[in-house]
Amino acid sequence: MSPPQLQGEKMANTTATEIANKTLFLLKVDEEIADLPTSTTTNGKLLKMLFYDSVDTLLEIHPWNFAAARAELAVSPTTPEYEYTYQFQLPTNPYCLKVLEVVDSSGNEVSDWVVEGRYILCNVDEIKIRYTKKVTVYSELSSLFRETLAYYLASQIAEPLTRSTEIEERMLKGYEYFMKKARRSDSQQGTYEGPDANKFTWYSRRYGSYNNRADKNYR
Repeated sequence: MSPPQLQGEKMANTTATEIANKTLFLLKVDEEIADLPTSTTTNGKLLKMLFYDSVDTLLEIHPWNFAAARAELAVSPTTPEYEYTYQFQLPTNPYCLKVLEVVDSSGNEVSDWVVEGRYILCNVDEIKIRYTKKVTVYSELSSLFRETLAYYLASQIAEPLTRSTEIEERMLKGYEYFMKKARRSDSQQGTYEGPDANKFTWYSRRYGSYNNRADKNYR
């Protein structure tokens, strides 16, 4: 099987099928999937079961620039039962996977907020958010992220497909290697700004207060 081409002009049309075939290529499986969403082959069904959740899983790990979105939210007419005064429904277009930062109408950081279900709860009546969106157009994924995803999928299916723990471990090492490269490259795509109360300063706090609350806001 020839390796799928995921660079150059081909990158603009990258599909789930191409990434799935790259996964099979890494495992030296001599089969190509014609169309992942409709595949009825054993390998196709296995990759289809894992692929879409795996994309979301890797998107959660890091605040990827290519998956970032911003939105101004409308306050809900329903109020929380206690503790917070207002609640706001999370965006669905594009779909919000994880909230990265919340600011008020003036761009000042809102420090006290929480995500419960598909709502943000806080004590501010007007908010804007920066968040990680669900990516369904796979040409939006960076090339390093796609490489990471292919190795991640390969590490998940290596044992059932090859019956080799050695290959499984090799795919896992490839995943870890490319994840580090992808995160490093993504983190370099921005300029550092000092704290500024009048700006949406997500970048300036990317590895500060964001990390302190990163585990409380995913739904």
